[in-house]
Amino acid sequence: MASSARCFTIAALVAAVTVVAAAASPVSALTWYADATGVFEFSRNCAFFGNDFGGTGKTRSIQACGVACARTSGCTHFTRTKLGYCLFKNGPRVQRDATSSEGAACGLRIPPRWHRTAGYIWSSQCDFPGNTIGGSATKRSARECGAACAATVGCTNFVRNPKGYCYFKDGCVPARRAIYKARTACGVRKPTEWRTGGAFLWARDCNYFGRGMGGISGTANITACGAACVGTVGCTTFVRSPRGDCAFKNGARDRLDATHAAGIDCGIVRM
Repeated sequence: MASSARCFTIAALVAAVTVVAAAASPVSALTWYADATGVFEFSRNCAFFGNDFGGTGKTRSIQACGVACARTSGCTHFTRTKLGYCLFKNGPRVQRDATSSEGAACGLRIPPRWHRTAGYIWSSQCDFPGNTIGGSATKRSARECGAACAATVGCTNFVRNPKGYCYFKDGCVPARRAIYKARTACGVRKPTEWRTGGAFLWARDCNYFGRGMGGISGTANITACGAACVGTVGCTTFVRSPRGDCAFKNGARDRLDATHAAGIDCGIVRM
């Protein structure tokens, strides 16, 4: 259970960059370009305001800014100011949220394309830094690496480097926190089976991150926990500990956000 305990205590990294933005009008017609790396798209004379959590200082181009965002866990979109400063952003954004900003440029991360396999998911050009607990000899593919992780106690994430070496991780990091890394593959252990509880889905050995919003103790089973979540305004996911404590969460809305956590049950409300 040591690995599962760590999953509940991962702290978010908060950068010290504050941006005060003037009000701007939405842009109705921008031309968007896909970067050659395939991990972000960008446009010019635009900006995303708010939700700043860091940056890199001045960058030579919007492409350099985009790659820096893609290599930063939690960066979902970005703005390069007309002075060249690269600002990282976090939160749900789409192209129509961009606002007019002469001389600036802005962009959006393109999420990795995750391949689903029994027990785990994997993608290419991605990485989960840190939390290495071991590894395995050279594996011919990301699938072999994922299977080795799934057979290893405590392994929640995995990374296969360009030379084929497979690294096991125990950070319980959700798929959306993967960062860009060329010629590298990564993956996340997943529940092997989702079951229906009517208004919600649930699974064994999993956890959901998100904003905690209370809960109840002494639940008889995961079904009771799920029913309590459904009856609570704002609850989108729930987690039940082996002792029966039922935690309500708000934030994650997809089964893809679930992470492996031995001995813990989790679920998500159907939307």
